[in-house]
Amino acid sequence: VIYMIITGNDILISIAILPVGISSLSNRQPGPWFASEYGCVAWVYLWHISVSLSIFLVICLSISRTIALLRPFKRQNIKYLIISVITYSVLTLARNIRMYNVFKFAVISYSSHYLTCIIFVAGNLIKGTEYSTF
Repeated sequence: VIYMIITGNDILISIAILPVGISSLSNRQPGPWFASEYGCVAWVYLWHISVSLSIFLVICLSISRTIALLRPFKRQNIKYLIISVITYSVLTLARNIRMYNVFKFAVISYSSHYLTCIIFVAGNLIKGTEYSTF
């Protein structure tokens, strides 16, 4: 089950990177996905969740392999894995929504330098400094 979740997340990352390729091939102009504000916001949410979920899934895989080494004949319950993956995804989404919608200290827009939609932190908007990892 964990390998199927990892494969699904890898497919999601591969699809999510397509707008970056479109921007790269169109002279650093935002493609149809990055041209709209809602497309940018949706892409940033999707990108942050899928990339951080990928790291979390590797942690889950390491834990399950360690349990299998310590207790080779014990069957592992996948219910806890699925609950933890869903909980982690919801918490990551809630963090991004809280940062962007509630506190209003970040603006998401397209950057032709990075070819993606990124988060501009409000304190750095005056200086023009870009920050893309939360």
